[in-house]
Amino acid sequence: MAGAATGDLEGAAEAVMRAAGATHRLTVVAGAAALWVWFPAGTAPVLKDLAGHPEVRVAIGRPGADVDGFRRSHLDAAEAQRMLTRLTSPQQVARYEDVQLVALLTADPTQAEEFLADTLGDLLHADTATQLTVLTYVREQCSTTRTAERLYTHRNTVLRRLARADELLPRPLAENVVAVGAALEVLRWRRT
Repeated sequence: MAGAATGDLEGAAEAVMRAAGATHRLTVVAGAAALWVWFPAGTAPVLKDLAGHPEVRVAIGRPGADVDGFRRSHLDAAEAQRMLTRLTSPQQVARYEDVQLVALLTADPTQAEEFLADTLGDLLHADTATQLTVLTYVREQCSTTRTAERLYTHRNTVLRRLARADELLPRPLAENVVAVGAALEVLRWRRT
């Protein structure tokens, strides 16, 4: 946890601990504006934001057992934190299991930019609605019906946005689904 006054960090640590269903935690003060927190939990907590702690940023590692799991979880969280910093991400919470691919893809910023430009072409600079529609379509296993339901929009709107995306992409989406989805995940974490 980083980025705020000690009181905010402590409050956020308590919120994360509660979300994980833990009753106690181990806390190390890593700096004036950073805490490292471990708690016994079988799964990583799912948090979208930390209401009441807008300045706090949280990176969560994968749960693990024993000393090796403790160490790996810490290294995972540190990598998620580096990725958030590298991308100047506005996201407040990052679970390593959610950002592992993005962290890998953005480890070299120059190559990441080339990957985005080569993969997305003009979709890189398209409106957010079109990008979000394509990302949701990929996540929904290329189902326009499920994409429309997820986005609370009409199926024809989804089809129109997908057609627009195909005009903007260097290769048709159907031929490059995995790479386009990965590139849009990078944009989602990098978005300002």
